[in-house]
Amino acid sequence: MNKYKNIDLHMHSTYSDGTDTPATLVENANIIGLDLMSLTDHDTIKGCQNLLALAKHPDFVTGIEFSCKSNGQKCHLLGYGFDINDNGIKAITDATYKARVDKVACTFDYLKDNFNIVIPEADMNEALSSNSPSHSHVAQLMIKNGFASDTVEAFRIIDGYQGKGSYVTPEEAIEVILGAGGVPVLAHGVFEDGGGNLDFNEMQSRVRKLKDAGLMGLECYYSTFEQKHHDIMLTLATEFNLLVTAGSDYHGTNKTVPFAHTGKFPVKPETMEPFYDVIADKVISAV
Repeated sequence: MNKYKNIDLHMHSTYSDGTDTPATLVENANIIGLDLMSLTDHDTIKGCQNLLALAKHPDFVTGIEFSCKSNGQKCHLLGYGFDINDNGIKAITDATYKARVDKVACTFDYLKDNFNIVIPEADMNEALSSNSPSHSHVAQLMIKNGFASDTVEAFRIIDGYQGKGSYVTPEEAIEVILGAGGVPVLAHGVFEDGGGNLDFNEMQSRVRKLKDAGLMGLECYYSTFEQKHHDIMLTLATEFNLLVTAGSDYHGTNKTVPFAHTGKFPVKPETMEPFYDVIADKVISAV
């Protein structure tokens, strides 16, 4: 019988586009009684490094979330239990960091050229020097400087940006995660990169391709899934013999997901057991 009853394997901190520090995440995790957690900041391991230095964290498994794109299709790949000192992980996060800086810099130019939205240089420099620059940082600066009333309005403007940018492919992300001894898992399945809504046939086609590339799991329990979404992902996990994970995708005040949404997952405990078995020797025990 597995000891984990209350888990969250998908959270973000101030090291990417979350608003809580790793210390705050750990404090809240202890308050609500999380048994197992993972910090999955976008394209960076710096938050994990910070969290591991903290005292009294719950059982913890290293995590990351890669933003991927291939042939016009976007997806996010989660990695769990990898060696945080692996050279491949370090190399890919260095490359994705540069790509994020370039994308955000181009977004500032896009806002200026198309909407006459000029963000003060000091604010831009602060965003560009953050641990994982993102459109969430841009949106917050638009609100701060009076160019948008809230994040919904800000993203409605930002989403028009169609810069090419530089992306990691899903296959590259999977290869790096596996090479570092980790477990690659597809994030928020039917929602694609977070903003999509794929049907069963499309999901089946994508999962088949990713499984061939080495994918090991699917995030079947997710904070904003309806039961039909859970059912689709669980069906695919069974069909392709993939591990099952659960995560809230908590971002603090940057998203409307409460901390932590784990208790509201309709989790069937037996579906999670294979994942726990695979990460058993990768878990960093509570201190």
